[in-house]
Amino acid sequence: MKKAIPLIILGAFLIALLIIGCEDDSKHNLTPPSLRITSFSVSKSYVLPDSSVEISAEVYYEDEDNRYLLTYQWGCTGGTITGTDENVIWTAPSIIGEYRCSLIVHDGKASWDTAITIINVVNLTITSLQANPNVIAPNDSSEIIATVDYSGSGELSYNWSCSSGTIVGDGDTVVWKAPSDEGDYRIDLIVTDGTLSDDAFVIVEVTR
Repeated sequence: MKKAIPLIILGAFLIALLIIGCEDDSKHNLTPPSLRITSFSVSKSYVLPDSSVEISAEVYYEDEDNRYLLTYQWGCTGGTITGTDENVIWTAPSIIGEYRCSLIVHDGKASWDTAITIINVVNLTITSLQANPNVIAPNDSSEIIATVDYSGSGELSYNWSCSSGTIVGDGDTVVWKAPSDEGDYRIDLIVTDGTLSDDAFVIVEVTR
């Protein structure tokens, strides 16, 4: 009986050590809350110089009660960012090129995620729109010629319209046939690549 008492004490001591050890392990093996950038998008991936677009992120954070701890670190290789949370405004620089905008979301502890998007700054400008000649007789015709400066890679579409008369042709050069009445007539052009656009107009005088 006397030998059994030390064995009981030793067993209780070992069980206590095991319990304490498990508690310590649970403290050191806590998994940080999950954090993911689930969506990262830009309203336009091709923009004109000095124009602005919105960049938006959606963030999943497992610890919703402490979501206020999240910090959003934005960066870009050019241009300026306005805002500090999930949605910001990026203003393009005046220089044409490709720019990287990035976001790092951190909870100040061990959870973080990052995302990157590319925005292209391109130029699309109607630099000249001329009527040749710009004074014609009724029912006569004038050639309308557009010159466009475009640094992108998309296919340009030329959308012509006029206040009166008839436009024949497409592309950067068309023929405008005047109506039978005298007056000043406006020929409009919108050039677009499907994302960016520019517009211009020219006046042709019709007189006898």
